[in-house]
Amino acid sequence: MKKVLYFVVCIIALASCGSNSKKGAWDAKEKEKYVKNCVEKYSKDDAMKADGTDMNKLCACMAGKAEANYENLSAIDKNAEDKILGECFTIK
Repeated sequence: MKKVLYFVVCIIALASCGSNSKKGAWDAKEKEKYVKNCVEKYSKDDAMKADGTDMNKLCACMAGKAEANYENLSAIDKNAEDKILGECFTIK
């Protein structure tokens, strides 16, 4: 009986781990983290700096598209990020 109870507790604990995010419904912390990381990353890009890109606006756009299409941050790979960037970045 102890083993069964221990097993059930472990299953419940594992099920509660991780992000509860889903497409179109990220939590505020996840969006905030995405925008912060995005601004930090693209603020270092010389082409975007030269173009005068508003990093906050760019990253807010990217966060919206990422949230709409991916369950969480870990689901976004390099190709996905490049696609999102292409949809949000416009040359002035």
